[in-house]
Amino acid sequence: MSSSIRLALFGIFTLLVIAGDFKKRRISNQLLLLALVLQAGLLLLNGFAPDFLALPAYISWRQCVTGFLMGLLVFFPLWSLKLLGAGDVKLIATLGFLLGFAGLWQVVLVATVLTGLHAVVIVLLQGWLQARANWWQESKEKRRGVPYGAWLGITALAWVLMVHWRGHAWFWQ
Repeated sequence: MSSSIRLALFGIFTLLVIAGDFKKRRISNQLLLLALVLQAGLLLLNGFAPDFLALPAYISWRQCVTGFLMGLLVFFPLWSLKLLGAGDVKLIATLGFLLGFAGLWQVVLVATVLTGLHAVVIVLLQGWLQARANWWQESKEKRRGVPYGAWLGITALAWVLMVHWRGHAWFWQ
């Protein structure tokens, strides 16, 4: 499988995450599971035929499992404190499995800054009291929080494209 096919699949995955989170504030469990299964399959296939796949250097079982576990261990407590949605935590763990730990921490760092800027813009446009009322009075039918998953998807796609074309990402060379 060439790197362009893997890149296209990752692009489709992130675009579906972005669209779903911006539009409905939901991240599909089926989409996340499909991404995990495909990545596990690629890793298994790479073990038997490494020349066939030519996976990027940042993709290995160790990196992927470490990224997945760190995503869950660090962000699950934030979900239990109601600071993150369950879909965001599952997406972070999935991105950890897809990008490895080296990619995950960079994506989470940049996406968190972008999400914070998004929240500031909302507060500036709506006013503090109205924005706060919207965030605290949300229901399952009408979710109004900041779409962290969408910003994670945008950042992950940018990170993968950067690694693909430049050979390295933002914070190391």
